[in-house]
Amino acid sequence: MTTSNSTPAGGKRAGSSIKDAVLATVALIALAVVGWYLYQQLRPAPAYTFEVLEGPVESNQDNVTAAQLLDMPLVDEQGQPVSLRERQGKQHLVIVFTRGSMAAVPARSKGPQLPQLPNVCPYCSTQATGIANCMPEFIKEDAAVLLVFPVTELTQNVDAVTLRNTVKKPGEEPAFPILLDVKLQAVDKLGLRDHLARPASFIIDKSGDLRFAYVAKKGSADRPSGNELLRRVKQLNEEKQ
Repeated sequence: MTTSNSTPAGGKRAGSSIKDAVLATVALIALAVVGWYLYQQLRPAPAYTFEVLEGPVESNQDNVTAAQLLDMPLVDEQGQPVSLRERQGKQHLVIVFTRGSMAAVPARSKGPQLPQLPNVCPYCSTQATGIANCMPEFIKEDAAVLLVFPVTELTQNVDAVTLRNTVKKPGEEPAFPILLDVKLQAVDKLGLRDHLARPASFIIDKSGDLRFAYVAKKGSADRPSGNELLRRVKQLNEEKQ
């Protein structure tokens, strides 16, 4: 008797059908991956406006004191110590904390950026530009604006310079000084740490009293505009009349 080793025709067809189904599934998955990639590359970029709060805002921070602010260990762009105590009583002080240098932040964690400001929060640029536009009025109201730029090391002062240059026209003097908070010392003392720093704005009047304190609670856009800070300063002067 002769034994046959051939596979039945039905078994061959079943095996072929399974193979075809697997290949079709793989092909569909590959097409889906390619389609998703092309969509990500070709879709329009989100239209971020990087706007900050333009309306009135109320103080929302009562854990910071004027003494803490006046004694902050800040330096200028060259690393020389700057004393805010020496400025007390001469003018109203408008102290604005930016988020600081993002040089040490992984690219995937930076969020939306402006190409010309790779290591600067774009909302910080918006706020600083608004303040710069109001500087003639701040000066008229006898107020000094001090922008604090936290950095993990002094070499990141280049990012502060980049920010400064975006809010002034070529040939003009800087609208306001940018002070560095090296190693985020002031940020930590004031309880503003959140990866970098939470945006915060403070106003100390000529008498040395803290009259306005606002710390972001809802993200980078949560900060008063230059117009709102100016309005607050004007209120202080109106009280004296």
